[in-house]
Amino acid sequence: MKNRGKGSYFASLALSVLLAFAIGAVILAVAGFNPVQAYAAMVDGAFSNVRHVGDFLEYAMVLCICGLACVLGSRVGIFNVGGEGQLLLGAIAACQVGVVMNGQSRWLVLPWPLWQWAGSTPSSPAC
Repeated sequence: MKNRGKGSYFASLALSVLLAFAIGAVILAVAGFNPVQAYAAMVDGAFSNVRHVGDFLEYAMVLCICGLACVLGSRVGIFNVGGEGQLLLGAIAACQVGVVMNGQSRWLVLPWPLWQWAGSTPSSPAC
């Protein structure tokens, strides 16, 4: 890991966030909207009551976990783009298992995805 000062790291982080807000403001202004009102509506929508804060944290945590998965992969030299799509397809597959196996014993339903994955890998004796 590069040895860089924390001050320069946080300065570059702050600069990138400010630049993103500035670019967003330009796009909103070109589209004919007031950027200050738009950003105020975003903050009000996310933090206006406890339910909205919980929803905001729920979505943010899922994206943070996807980002963590991509970071861990990149640290070991695996380039991965599309972590959010992989999460979405995994959720769709889990819902499909829930629909198909509705009413079955939980001892059969819970390990089912692992059995399916083990049967589909090339190193599996079943293939």
